[in-house]
Amino acid sequence: MPKELMGVAEFSARYLNNGAHKGGRRYQALLDGVTKYHTYKSGGERKTFEDMSKACEDIYHKAVDMLTGAKQKTDPERTKVLLEIARQAQNESKYMGRRMHMGLSLSTPAPDAKSTYKSGVGQGFKEPKAQAPGSATTRLTRGNVKNTDGFKEGNYWLEAYDAKHRPGFLLHTEWTKWALDPSLSYATSFWDYLASVEAQTGPVSKFIRDPTGMRVEQNVRYLKTEAERQPYLLTFERGLLRDHNGDAYDTSRESTVASGKGWAIFVVDERDNFYAGTHLLGVFHHSSFLGGAPTRAAGELVVEQGKLMAITSKSGHYKPGPGEMLRALTALVGQGAVTDKVPAVVYPDLMDPENRWFGAFEYQEAQGKEHKLDNPPLTRDQVLKAIPVFAERPKLSWLPKK
Repeated sequence: MPKELMGVAEFSARYLNNGAHKGGRRYQALLDGVTKYHTYKSGGERKTFEDMSKACEDIYHKAVDMLTGAKQKTDPERTKVLLEIARQAQNESKYMGRRMHMGLSLSTPAPDAKSTYKSGVGQGFKEPKAQAPGSATTRLTRGNVKNTDGFKEGNYWLEAYDAKHRPGFLLHTEWTKWALDPSLSYATSFWDYLASVEAQTGPVSKFIRDPTGMRVEQNVRYLKTEAERQPYLLTFERGLLRDHNGDAYDTSRESTVASGKGWAIFVVDERDNFYAGTHLLGVFHHSSFLGGAPTRAAGELVVEQGKLMAITSKSGHYKPGPGEMLRALTALVGQGAVTDKVPAVVYPDLMDPENRWFGAFEYQEAQGKEHKLDNPPLTRDQVLKAIPVFAERPKLSWLPKK
């Protein structure tokens, strides 16, 4: 972080030469600006990070006005302190701008900024063009993390910006060091910083064994073209999900890190195309299917011989909620893959403290509104009964208590 903006008392003492001079109207306006900034920063007023940035800009412009304005008396000491506080305000504004550029919400309360911005984005994520997969839909992450898991697990935005697509959880540590390094120039991008680190300590990437036992670098595969995505595309026929060969899709040979064997990860693009496959940590993630682009829905599912049996909103990258799950279910209902005759179950919101599961068709019909549901949430036994024996049981923390 750059040198702190000087305090109110220091500024007044130095500008007024400990009482030897008097302060005029412009001095009072600048003093008010400095006071406002420090009040915001101390949390004395519940202002946002954007407010702090604007306060810095205000200080800078008022100081410059005093330095260049007409009828200003030339005083070396006053000039020195004005130049110093203008430079500090400008640097502080740039520093906060860098942190906001990295994903900090403009509405983040100022006292919470230091911890919040660590979960932000990488190099200024740009929305894809209109024809790109997932355009005009949910971003890579909704950003409204309700717990600290996002801080601990890593910054998945970085993965999308990295030309090598190294896992975000590997890049996150170096990114945090870069964001907080007071010695770095504001012009030093994270990627330049990372290159210099790797030149000294070696690559950030790690090597793992894939399912075949082959040693591979832990870089996430991003599917950029329709041809690359084709093997993961699911189609529908008479309510059954089919794989790219036209066979009934079945997740018995798939697996995910979160849920285990018998589960697959999935995403839905803006055309309601479903893509599904096995989750390999550091190699193939939810973000892989659409090449890091936004998605309409994401999660995990269990399919038995083409029949959807269970679907959840588990995705650490996209962090979907009930709204995204409803989009997926609506598309599935439209294709006849979810009906009142199919006992599919849904876990729409992993942040639900009651861990409520529902019948997938009933939940979609009620549009997720509890007061519209004909039946209460499913019991633990009902959830487990609906999941085929080849699929591992959901984590106990995901299941209803009874």
